[in-house]
Amino acid sequence: MLFMKFNMSNLINLDNDGSFMIACHGDDDTYERLYQSTNFGSSWSYTVSVPHATQVFTGADCGDDGSFAVVCVYAGSIYTSADSGTTWITRYGNLGWRSVACNSDGSRIIAGALAYGYGGGLWMSTNHGVSFRQIRPDGLTSDGWWNSVTSDFDGSNLMACCYGPGSPGGGPGGLWTSSDFGQSWITYPSLPAGIWKAAASNSDGSILLAGIYNPGRLYIGV
Repeated sequence: MLFMKFNMSNLINLDNDGSFMIACHGDDDTYERLYQSTNFGSSWSYTVSVPHATQVFTGADCGDDGSFAVVCVYAGSIYTSADSGTTWITRYGNLGWRSVACNSDGSRIIAGALAYGYGGGLWMSTNHGVSFRQIRPDGLTSDGWWNSVTSDFDGSNLMACCYGPGSPGGGPGGLWTSSDFGQSWITYPSLPAGIWKAAASNSDGSILLAGIYNPGRLYIGV
């Protein structure tokens, strides 16, 4: 496998065959640009239809064929594209967005923001981002940042990680999953409380991967 170095930064994602790639790059925490490639990373262009000044991109995902893409901006908006990143539409915003994920065609989107007490929490769209509604997982006891979310191919299996200590609202942090398109959620009290920061799943949601910062561990759910 060949690895090539590009001057990109913290957010990257790609479609099912790797032909469409999305990444953000910034010189510091106050200026970032959103780039996309439609030729397996051979060349890159940045979009001009997402305002870049003072934007900090915190989440990105795309559908299986790369035609639909979604990004979120901290203290900004959610943006969607239906043409592989050529043009972008401003969707729901002005929240402290931390993460976003979509199903295979982008019809279902889940996004995580700051604490519910600050107007954030988890939000969901079932119409490609045209509208969003706030959802609150069953058994929720923490009101911290929702730092990472993930979705399987049809949006039925979801996972959300809550970053607890040190965030607005405090709380112990935790991990929640849903197997019915976000209608109901379960949590896992046997897992350690802490700063849950990363979530990922395979295409059908049968294998889940979650990362906790302190203590530094990975957990696999099957």
